[in-house]
Amino acid sequence: MPFNSTNKFSLCVVRYETDDSHFCVFIKGAPEKLWSFSQYLLVEGRTVEIDDHIQKEFIDVNLTFGKNGERVLGFAKLHLPKNDYPLNTLFNVNSVEKMNFKLDRLTFVGLLSLMDPPKESVPYAIKKC
Repeated sequence: MPFNSTNKFSLCVVRYETDDSHFCVFIKGAPEKLWSFSQYLLVEGRTVEIDDHIQKEFIDVNLTFGKNGERVLGFAKLHLPKNDYPLNTLFNVNSVEKMNFKLDRLTFVGLLSLMDPPKESVPYAIKKC
């Protein structure tokens, strides 16, 4: 599913074998959007449940990046249970409403912050103002 401004994320489902899963959903997009779907956080290779302390840390870090004018992307994943999604499963990711899996209980993997260079039109726009 490509990124769009309504969903504020993009995702793909890939074959990713684990003991409990044949498929994994990888998702990137607006951190606050992905965070709202997340129940877990990946910390040094371990999955931990999000608690109030982690919630506060996320809000603080995300605000810090945003205040510095940085573009911030969040990343999360969701392993789909083998019992519910066997190898022959076909996934519909054309729209959120048609997806045959729920975007909940995600594992939030991390944030990426980057600085976009100003567009060429910025100096002219500032001068005009």
